[in-house]
Amino acid sequence: MATLVCPLAEAACRWSNRPAVISGKCNYSYQAWHRRIDTLATKMSNAGVRHGQVIATIAGDPLRQCELFIACWRIGAIWAPFNPRWRHHQLVTQLNTLRPDWLYTDIPGSFGAGLPEAGSPASGPPAGSLLAGIPELRLDGSDEPHESGEFSSRNYDLLENAIVDLLQTSGTSGDPKFVAHNLGNHLASARASKELIPLEPGSRWLLCLPMYHVAGVAILIRCIESGAAVVLEDSNKDLFATLRARSVTHLSLVNPQLAELLDQDVKQPAESLRYLLLGGSRIDSDLLKRAVAAGYNCFSSYGMTEASSQVYTEQAFSDGSREGHFLAWVNTKLENSGELKLRGSALASGYWQDGRVSSFRDAKGWFATGDLAKIENGRLLIKGRVDNRFVCGGENLQAEYIEQQIGRHPLIKQVLVVPVPDAKWGQVPVAFIDWQDQPEPGQWHNWLSKYLNRLQMPRKYLPWSEVVFSGLKFNRRASAKVAADRYLADRQL
Repeated sequence: MATLVCPLAEAACRWSNRPAVISGKCNYSYQAWHRRIDTLATKMSNAGVRHGQVIATIAGDPLRQCELFIACWRIGAIWAPFNPRWRHHQLVTQLNTLRPDWLYTDIPGSFGAGLPEAGSPASGPPAGSLLAGIPELRLDGSDEPHESGEFSSRNYDLLENAIVDLLQTSGTSGDPKFVAHNLGNHLASARASKELIPLEPGSRWLLCLPMYHVAGVAILIRCIESGAAVVLEDSNKDLFATLRARSVTHLSLVNPQLAELLDQDVKQPAESLRYLLLGGSRIDSDLLKRAVAAGYNCFSSYGMTEASSQVYTEQAFSDGSREGHFLAWVNTKLENSGELKLRGSALASGYWQDGRVSSFRDAKGWFATGDLAKIENGRLLIKGRVDNRFVCGGENLQAEYIEQQIGRHPLIKQVLVVPVPDAKWGQVPVAFIDWQDQPEPGQWHNWLSKYLNRLQMPRKYLPWSEVVFSGLKFNRRASAKVAADRYLADRQL
């Protein structure tokens, strides 16, 4: 099988004294971080972690998540991060689905009364059980190396196609899936991303997206592959203060974070900031215009967990024009239905099911994204999800189109439209809206009727606080159930 040198070991050889990690608590050069993670990998092996075993991690410390991920490469284990903000029942459900070999957490009391005592560190997986019957991985003591000196990357050969992580999809259309990536997938994505958004030694990318999300993992891999520094967010400072204090050059944000940044009373971007990458969901056009007008060099992206993050990136200019490119690894195909298919080296190996990888590619290697799209003059236009199309009174409606029209109103911050069952019409739209200030019903109806026909008009409006989220994104299926229950209750009054 093809092998590659551990990217961090290679970075430590090439950029040994360059900063790898910058935070308010600690700074590490590439050589120091390489040695620190070697120590951690040794501790994990001594604790009984073996090649091919799955380690579920529930960690609040982003540095710890980064280090556990890289240490898993070194010993051939598979890293499976979880959102530490999930409720107990969500964690138990997903852990029971995954059935990992080990569970690591750095959050005391994460599971009610806490975790029972495990066996001795060197004895392998203890006979006793922890949450959902999973043995706890305990990594006590310092990770600082005992010795320093010269080293060679020749002892850090890794299997290029071996699974290194199981990252959960956002679950916007249902329960999250575990996507299995190999290191080659991540490196292909990172190298192609660098062609569109330059990154080099001396660059600093702020890690303000979670490591349990593919966007956070992508930042780490891009930095290691390019010799740039990962900057960890300072919880004691607001976003702009962190950008300025840490001389951040690259920044990735989702809609709510961008809105927070723009709402801060600052006249212009931090002087060091060169690139602002936006993603996670459809970027609000008004927010994007505000960001460009404020002087930010903005790139919006389309991507997904199955594609190791970015697929397409588009730069926005001050004159309102945009220029977009697919990443170099991407091959595209549009079906007659309009569904976008992808093929290429950054596509993950598949979904992890019952302890093994199940491919999501067809016989010719194509992955069906589930997104309806158009490609015009090289620009990718996403129209919506295949599974967000529904039939109302015999007419096909697209939830995203209704959202776009509702979102035109200046008093609306966010909107989500879902279909609910209706005895007469089949399905009808219901809208969750995040209002800045709610207009009078008559005024609202008159305004909206300019953009939507009778069937497209939402039959009920619900507050944004009732939207169900999965990680960074809203969960359409779960939110639709909430909407259906509320709609049915009203009909029965």
